[in-house]
Amino acid sequence: MLKKVLPFVFTLLLIASCRYDHVPDIAAVPPGCDTLHPSYHNCVVPILKANCYSCHSDSASNHGQSTFDMEDFTLFKNELNLSYQGDTTYGSKFMAIIGQRPLIIHMPPTGKLPQQDINTIQRWVTARAPEN
Repeated sequence: MLKKVLPFVFTLLLIASCRYDHVPDIAAVPPGCDTLHPSYHNCVVPILKANCYSCHSDSASNHGQSTFDMEDFTLFKNELNLSYQGDTTYGSKFMAIIGQRPLIIHMPPTGKLPQQDINTIQRWVTARAPEN
């Protein structure tokens, strides 16, 4: 009888001890942001402000933190012309950096952006990064 009950008890203990502690990292979507057709001002800028401008802005550049000013749309757009390991896709280097692909510097240095933010930026870059 014990041989029949023991596996059942063990299975119940195993099921009861299982729990899901991981809460997915979901970014707060800025008001007015259409994540399927993201605009620069409504979707991309809030992500950049929250995660990048502290090091990559005009004031950060003036204090020697970075030479890449993402706050200036024209300078930022010029950076999107740089490629990742020969990939000529528009924005490939920037997307590799924020997507934290191997063999490249990872940004932001505090950890990977939420996938929703990366997807939003990717959709904007794929649309050729319009200033809308």
